[in-house]
Amino acid sequence: PRRCMLGIDRRYMPGETAEQVRKEIEDALESVRTEDPSFEYELIAPSEPATPLCVVPDDCEIMTAIDSAFTELLGRKPERMYCPGGADSAFIHEKIGVFMPFLSAGSTDMATTTESIDVEDYLNIIMIYMLVLVKAMS
Repeated sequence: PRRCMLGIDRRYMPGETAEQVRKEIEDALESVRTEDPSFEYELIAPSEPATPLCVVPDDCEIMTAIDSAFTELLGRKPERMYCPGGADSAFIHEKIGVFMPFLSAGSTDMATTTESIDVEDYLNIIMIYMLVLVKAMS
């Protein structure tokens, strides 16, 4: 085709700026131009993320309580996972500085047709929530 429009959904990583993201995209487009000098493009400036970025530090008070509850009840620390999309907790952290990690009995197949939670995992996460509350309030 003579013309093509491409939309890129490039998620920001903590600490990245719009300028860094723009440069990454420009570098990729320029590498195409190097291979094909007739390649032309117009890059409309990437925007700042609609949802603020939020990384919950491993050593903050709530993570310490979660780790302690997991270890006490299950004999191990929880597996760390990261949410590539946005979450309301990031807005709360941005406004009042409170960290709100995701704590779930879910697995990596969340939001799929095969999503499921074992009853034992579900009951364990309830006990962990309760123990975290007890630790946070004592």
